[in-house]
Amino acid sequence: INFTVVQDSVTWTTPSSNLTVSQYEQTSYLLTLDAASAAGSAVSYSANALPTGVTLSSGTISGTLSSAGNSTTLLTATAATTNRSNTRSITWNVMSDVVTWTTPASNPLSVTQYEKSSYSLTLNAASAAGRSITYSANTLPSGLTLSGNAISGTLNTVANTSTLLTANAATT
Repeated sequence: INFTVVQDSVTWTTPSSNLTVSQYEQTSYLLTLDAASAAGSAVSYSANALPTGVTLSSGTISGTLSSAGNSTTLLTATAATTNRSNTRSITWNVMSDVVTWTTPASNPLSVTQYEKSSYSLTLNAASAAGRSITYSANTLPSGLTLSGNAISGTLNTVANTSTLLTANAATT
């Protein structure tokens, strides 16, 4: 009888190579890991470090990337009976969302109107991550209101008012 004993090996299917993940903070992430033992042994998975908000459980990396920053995770797939392993890495580039105003284009915007005149301004800002924007104002002159992205109304009284407009990007 000739016996040939070969060494078990672990081969990754997912991810098939080292990954680079570039996403905005406050976005969800999901990756199901898949590796196989040549000997047919069960495979377990581990990670040395994951970004804040993301966990590894039962072979699935999931969660919400909650903080901007760059890091690298070393993933290890290990065959249960032979303890053979193979690694992959994920390089994380988690970017901060940035909100940019297009209207009003200047800061500060100076408006001079006569009392009892009507006024309207459509606000417009964009999120780098493509999220929806909500608008708020800390105070408006008497007679003006903010609804959605529009300031409108009739200026009722003579006054000097400074208004702070805020555009907030929605998060998951």
